[in-house]
Amino acid sequence: MALTINSHAATAAAVRGPSMAVRWLALVSLPFIAMSAVPRDAPRWVLMWIGAFTIYVACKWLSWTFWRPTAVSIGRRAAWWMGWPGMDATRFLAGKANSLPRGGEWAAAVGKTVFGIVLFLAAGDLAGHGRAITGAWTGMAGFILAMHCGLFHLLSCVWRSVDWQAEPLMDRPLASGGVTEFWSRRWNRAFRDLVYPAIFRPLASRYGAAVGTVAVFTFSGLVHEVVISVPASGGYGLPTLYFLLQGAAVLVESRSIAQRTSRSRQFYRRLLAAFVIAVPVPILFHPPFVHAVVVPMLNAIWP
Repeated sequence: MALTINSHAATAAAVRGPSMAVRWLALVSLPFIAMSAVPRDAPRWVLMWIGAFTIYVACKWLSWTFWRPTAVSIGRRAAWWMGWPGMDATRFLAGKANSLPRGGEWAAAVGKTVFGIVLFLAAGDLAGHGRAITGAWTGMAGFILAMHCGLFHLLSCVWRSVDWQAEPLMDRPLASGGVTEFWSRRWNRAFRDLVYPAIFRPLASRYGAAVGTVAVFTFSGLVHEVVISVPASGGYGLPTLYFLLQGAAVLVESRSIAQRTSRSRQFYRRLLAAFVIAVPVPILFHPPFVHAVVVPMLNAIWP
């Protein structure tokens, strides 16, 4: 993340609420309490989903503590908690839609959802015919496309159609002009809206943007450790390494191309983004996770 991140969540940083120590204690404690209650003989993919869900709930609560209270109906509050995966409570609960969805956007959201489901179904067929690893990667791609890129986009269209501010959380990631643009603007903006007021802003204002950037990517790595490495009982440190590489690329990008021409700058950023983001993905979704979590989950869904 860089100081160029724009988020209305930052305006809510001064809201009175629990101390930051209490906020972070709750965020860290909830996932481990929930995961420790899972029976030892439970499938590892069950542990993964419990960890992911409790982290999501904890992050929603943390975002809620930054909300500037206004006169908002109970229905709208419930919609934010249960019907919108975004993390900027202030914007969703009090803002107006910046744009209304048109037919083409609805169609694109539905298309991504359907295609992702097709890929996920194909993953089961691949796993059932002895191509477990190919099926696992196909299934992960299908899930991300159907859920994060498709369903979340549909929810954005629904809420913006009633004039609520719920901008798409995925903003054409493939159109990113660089690593910084990818992580700060186009990929999972819910995470950005959470970490900006909670991590980046306070650290950057005191120690500089570089420290804030490293802290944000370190936090992202640790979150993925809980969801990926802990259920797999292996591969520890690899998800964190992946996100530290992303943070380093953001810092390098911000410094090394400042004096380049516009055309070379654009080419360099796209080349760096494609290499740094895509090539190390197997470090993030490491072999222990694929073999011990994803493959058994596919086998359980499609025996």
